[in-house]
Amino acid sequence: MPTADVGGLELHYETRGNGPPLVLLNGMSQSTVNWMTQARRLAESFTVISYDARGQGRSPVGPVPLGLDVHVRDLATLLDEIGVGTAHLAGFSFGARLALAFAARVPHRVGRLVLTSTGDGDSAVRRAIVRSWLEVLRAGGVTAMAWAALPAILGEEFLRDHEEQLPAIIRASAHRNSVDGLTALLEGYKAF
Repeated sequence: MPTADVGGLELHYETRGNGPPLVLLNGMSQSTVNWMTQARRLAESFTVISYDARGQGRSPVGPVPLGLDVHVRDLATLLDEIGVGTAHLAGFSFGARLALAFAARVPHRVGRLVLTSTGDGDSAVRRAIVRSWLEVLRAGGVTAMAWAALPAILGEEFLRDHEEQLPAIIRASAHRNSVDGLTALLEGYKAF
């Protein structure tokens, strides 16, 4: 299980394939596990790098409050640690916001961007969703938050086509996440 030191904190990451570097950036409650199918296929053409940001999957939260600047700095340090100067970035939701911020702050390190499930800025709806997830997380834990977040994260077609698999998806999400990690990520996300 490779890790990269980002200022004294060890971030879990995975690489596979050979070719131009492509970084896959997780959604809020995701981990490298969520990218396994895509990473295997993309590794035919790219060096695929996936990692768990602070508070996700196998990476600890760390002592600093989370926000975009911390995540951008961590991504830059991770790329430095593994010897990658410029990379393509593909992000989902939280990961897409991170990809945009990284591209804005260090554009010389970004090839192309692939973004999905992200908004174009702050809104009352987004703030209410994040607040509701925090409240559900605090009151009911990770499993309750995962169920509450599901309809906002996944579309009607996916939910309909995979309805029987949803309990397993929720169990996997609850297994990979912690109250502390998600709280730190959601608190930090409020400032995005």
